[in-house]
Amino acid sequence: MKYKTKLNFEKEMEYFVLRVHNFNNYVVTRDGLVINMKTGKRLKPDVNNTSGYPRVMLYNNTHTKKCYIHDLVATAFLPNPEGKREIDHKNHIRTDNRMENLQWATHSENAQNKCLSIRNTSGYQGVIKTKYNTWKGQIYINHKEKTKTFKSIDDAIKWRSDMVRLHYPARPLQNTIIKKSLCC
Repeated sequence: MKYKTKLNFEKEMEYFVLRVHNFNNYVVTRDGLVINMKTGKRLKPDVNNTSGYPRVMLYNNTHTKKCYIHDLVATAFLPNPEGKREIDHKNHIRTDNRMENLQWATHSENAQNKCLSIRNTSGYQGVIKTKYNTWKGQIYINHKEKTKTFKSIDDAIKWRSDMVRLHYPARPLQNTIIKKSLCC
């Protein structure tokens, strides 16, 4: 996909909204494209290595800002009558910034629809491989981290599952143990 092609603005205008707040040279589309109105070119996003979310660099006369594309799309197209502060990707695909895939959410709602971190090596939430080739199960209980190290991944997964059942009986287990292949 080429990002530096000029667009036919009249044909594409139905997808545009008001210019990006504080960056009047840019518009965003419902499909998550950010376009420089001076040049007529799409901006090529880079993916933040730590979060996995695409972002673009916007410039104006006084400052520069890296903006996540999902923030731009949601702010432009999605009403937020409840004043929710986070944006959730419904299908867990962090690079899918179409308006249809985004929704405003509270931190709690966003955490319930959580996907594994791109740095997760085990494929299970709360289970990581250590540098000593062992497996560590971890869970937060009352804002304190509790961990235990195991020789096998199966033992670490079982321990973490047992801890979730013991300390969070109302929480559905499928939200705490997520196979990597099911999301992202």
